[in-house]
Amino acid sequence: MLKKKGFTLIELIVVIAIIGILSAILIPSVVGYIDGARKKATVANGRVIYDAMISTLGTSTEGHDSFYSHSVGHKNVGCSTMFISTAAGKAYCDNNGKAIKYTSLNSAKKSIKYGDDGAYVFTVVTRADGRHHDYGDWDGVSNVYNSWSYADNDYKVFADQLSLQVNRETTFYQKGGHNTDTGKYPIAMPYSKREDGGRYPLIRWLVVYRLDDPETVEVWAGDGTKAENGPVYRVFPNPACNY
Repeated sequence: MLKKKGFTLIELIVVIAIIGILSAILIPSVVGYIDGARKKATVANGRVIYDAMISTLGTSTEGHDSFYSHSVGHKNVGCSTMFISTAAGKAYCDNNGKAIKYTSLNSAKKSIKYGDDGAYVFTVVTRADGRHHDYGDWDGVSNVYNSWSYADNDYKVFADQLSLQVNRETTFYQKGGHNTDTGKYPIAMPYSKREDGGRYPLIRWLVVYRLDDPETVEVWAGDGTKAENGPVYRVFPNPACNY
């Protein structure tokens, strides 16, 4: 009668150790590939928004005037939501990772750090969520923008016209008093991680322009804090270094 041979305890320990070593080597690589793919997808989606934004500005006089209703030199200049970007495309944030909001162009310019060549002041025109979050679940985030909204009433015409080109509607149902989406975001934000120590993940698309060069328009990723904008990284064009 043949004896059935099995693994000895030592052999099992060796196999488990090998599996552990391989896992330690392979898992970070797989995670890195996944993050890289999500970053590329986010940039690609940012370009879709950018192209729609440029199309709206170029084909609609009303949309163009609405977009630049608070630009320097315009009769309504005086937008109260301004932020500073480093040359590398990262917003100036406080110690908690929240974007610092400025209420005047002069104060913003004075706050640009010495030696930060290429830093500039920008303002947010429209916003829409690219990821799901429950209403009011996060401290400082109180609204869900499931379609393009506007940072100021004067921007409404542009926001409405952008919505026609980039449909952001999703399906919602009520759960515990909060809005929870059951559908998919047509223009999603696949990469939501913060690489600057900020508390909240990236959830929001922001359409912005530079106050020193209004013709330079950009698409940013935000966390939804500070005046419901909370810009964090520039996505398109010239994505921030984390992309």
